[in-house]
Amino acid sequence: MNHQSKLYLWAFLGLFSASILYVQAQFGATNTAILSVFSPAGIAASVSGAFGPEFDVATYERDALKAEGFHIRDVRYGKGKEAMSRSEVAMHYTLETISGTMIRDTRAAGDEPYAFTIGAGNTIPGMSIGMLGMREGGVRTLVIPPQYAYGDKVTTGIPKGEAMVFTVSLISVK
Repeated sequence: MNHQSKLYLWAFLGLFSASILYVQAQFGATNTAILSVFSPAGIAASVSGAFGPEFDVATYERDALKAEGFHIRDVRYGKGKEAMSRSEVAMHYTLETISGTMIRDTRAAGDEPYAFTIGAGNTIPGMSIGMLGMREGGVRTLVIPPQYAYGDKVTTGIPKGEAMVFTVSLISVK
């Protein structure tokens, strides 16, 4: 590659990076598909044909979960320790119903981080599934259908059979 070609390549990469930063500033990283393509999970997804390391595919079939209405979306990738089966995790979360009714915000309420052990049965199954593969410092949105939450049980503020939307911030993994 000659010197002029290298300059063109660097100029292109600079403009491309600036474009990504502009899109991120205008719409937020969570609203841009182009940014997810260049994230570590996006690269892994494009190579493996999956959607990234959101959960242990040996345990849960992602296509089956998605068909049932379960959605996992990384808003920000963490850089800390990865949550795996039987990890004890602590997090803050907001919870609203799929219809938009705000149920809980642990930070706004001044609560301690919510802690549980993944796969131990001490939280709803959808929360355990949704936390798998997440790293400390990460933020993730989980749309959990009723069959992975409270089902047909009526719970305070959550109508019977309603899907839930959690936005979780993973604080620690042990």
